Amino acid sequence: MKEIRLARLEDISSLIEMGRHFHAAYIEHERSICFDAEHARALLVRLITEPAGLVMVAVVDQLPIGMFVAMCHGGITSPSLQATELAWWVEPEHRGSRLSMEMLQRYEAWAIEKGCALATLACIQPFKGDMVRRLYERMGFRGIEQSFAKRLA
Repeated sequence: MKEIRLARLEDISSLIEMGRHFHAAYIEHERSICFDAEHARALLVRLITEPAGLVMVAVVDQLPIGMFVAMCHGGITSPSLQATELAWWVEPEHRGSRLSMEMLQRYEAWAIEKGCALATLACIQPFKGDMVRRLYERMGFRGIEQSFAKRLA
């Protein structure tokens, strides 16, 4: 059975493990940023329990195989609310199913429900950036910025 549901506090251990996988892929090129499970735990607890947070978990046969983590906040130059995706992960062996699209659709619905004027997504560059960009554009998203990273320590 496949389902996407709001994460519960008892999902934290599985979310942290998926966060470890996300982190390894995200900083594959830059090992100066260490994974901190306690930091991840504290942030996930906050986002699960606070109204401005969203943590979804995708489950297949009672095993968590994906997560979507986001928050709703005001902008620097405008009081308009925006939703920001912080992490979107599906274990590699489960990619290509409808679960990813369903998580994206639920994120958008959540952002609308929260009164957000804008929802943003990111893409980890090694993950087929052009393919993901085209998918985002088909879903109505458009590119508005590009991020760069520089190692400082």
